[in-house]
Amino acid sequence: MFLCDDPSDQWIRKCILCRSTPKYRAIVSVLEQHLGQVLSSYLNNRSHALYELTSTSPIYRCHHHRLNYVCSTYFSDRPFKKEIEARVWNEDIQDTHFYDESFDVIVSSETIEHVRKPWDGFKEVYRILKPGGVHCFT
Repeated sequence: MFLCDDPSDQWIRKCILCRSTPKYRAIVSVLEQHLGQVLSSYLNNRSHALYELTSTSPIYRCHHHRLNYVCSTYFSDRPFKKEIEARVWNEDIQDTHFYDESFDVIVSSETIEHVRKPWDGFKEVYRILKPGGVHCFT
């Protein structure tokens, strides 16, 4: 069931359970098509690791409790490469603390366009992505 909380834009409907927008439902749909299974089933396999560049998304709300889900925020006034809370890091995507080839899936929505040197951000994503991994971004 979906809720329209802005009468002026009736196309933006949020899920009443996870508050996802059409954009996030599309991201998950694309990932699930690529992975060949629903995201929750994919993450049931602890050898799979997902990194998301936000701690406020519907994906975060659904999966932050999983040990193989990691996310980050960006607070320029706080030290980078520091864990803020369990599996939530303060990171600059141009230079993260993660080991090479750490993640099977990386999700960044409306993030890269705010990075000072986006090409360095993409290089870092490539470095921490496992071979054959996928970066889903908007």
